[in-house]
Amino acid sequence: MRCSLCASQAHAQETYRLTRIEGLTFFGDLNNKGVVVGATHAANGAQHAAIWQRGRLTDIHSRINSAAVESDLRDVNDKSDVVGTFADPTFHGFLLSGRRVTEIPPLPGDRQVFAFGINNRRQVLGQSLDPNLSRQFVWDRGRSTILQGLTGQTFSVEPVEIQNAGIVVGTDRSVHAVTWQGATVMEIGGLPGSFANRGKAINDLGQIAGESVLTDPNLFPQQVTAFVWADGVATALPALYAGVTESNVFGINDSGVVVGTSLPEGADEIATTPTVWQDGAAYDLNQLIDPSDPLKSTVTLTDTRAINDRGQIVAGAFNPDDVTVTFYLLTPIH
Repeated sequence: MRCSLCASQAHAQETYRLTRIEGLTFFGDLNNKGVVVGATHAANGAQHAAIWQRGRLTDIHSRINSAAVESDLRDVNDKSDVVGTFADPTFHGFLLSGRRVTEIPPLPGDRQVFAFGINNRRQVLGQSLDPNLSRQFVWDRGRSTILQGLTGQTFSVEPVEIQNAGIVVGTDRSVHAVTWQGATVMEIGGLPGSFANRGKAINDLGQIAGESVLTDPNLFPQQVTAFVWADGVATALPALYAGVTESNVFGINDSGVVVGTSLPEGADEIATTPTVWQDGAAYDLNQLIDPSDPLKSTVTLTDTRAINDRGQIVAGAFNPDDVTVTFYLLTPIH
């Protein structure tokens, strides 16, 4: 199904070596030092926050709150500060900096918090919940700024990432791709003729990776095309091969390399192809694994999760037999 052009381009692209992230059962993010955060299963089956670095996975649940039922990590900055959530059984967002744990409080009137993003300035993205509604906010040294949509609504906005200048990218309730800087929201738009747009990732240069829905959202299959927005212009990313109806993106680094997935018409979500977009071309990540890598013949990657500024990628391999995902760190070979 994949076009011959994609295959020939893949040979011109740099290759990667695979490292299995042993024990990681939930992926949060990775930083520019190759540190991966997420969660692992403890001996009692509970989910525990975990950090993977240089081949070693460390359960840090007790460092966060040993009395909690479960915990996870959602993001890590380049100073190795981490954010996540623990349950006791209500949910509490936290920032762990060194050995110091700081709880991120819910917004007034709410009861629970999730913390899921952090930048190098220790600004934290959070989600505050009451029993029926959720609001998103940026927490900065004890002060929370609620993120509003284009028409002023505060519920159902979906920020996904905060970069080091404090700019947040995401999607508002009316499915418009937007950025927030402080309390100011701005629509970035998408591809011409789009019915809806989502902001999915942002780098420190202000480039944004997103997705445009180019067909009526009430009709299926939908045509979802990935784009990169820069200097006020959205540029479509090429399809990996003929027949792709959905190109989804999950990360963009400061070199403008985008990672995501490609899905053909009629396929279910487990049939995705992990995709890398670079220099105007699309690549199947499986075709970029170093031929001499001992894991190449036994691993088929199904998605990408994140990319850092060193070009390292975290990708997953889904096993339909036991419905689990095994995570791998892919490191470029220069």
